[in-house]
Amino acid sequence: MGGLSQASEITLFWIWLSGYLTIYLLLLCLSPRFRGDFLQWMTFRDPLGLRFWSRNFWFLIFTLAYFLIPAVLFASEQASG
Repeated sequence: MGGLSQASEITLFWIWLSGYLTIYLLLLCLSPRFRGDFLQWMTFRDPLGLRFWSRNFWFLIFTLAYFLIPAVLFASEQASG
């Protein structure tokens, strides 16, 4: 993020992370299936999380996009100088 100060970048990171956590917590509160699948994953009934991610496909897509897009932007910024 070329034109931003370090403090602005840190603030932006926390806003970005809190957005993801908000969606995650809303799903835990509002979706019994999401909550049940997550509980199975955390209690090692689904140790690799394969059932969780396959049953919550749209959350998988959201998670990959949410973390992949900033990673690509950061890598392209580092490569450009």
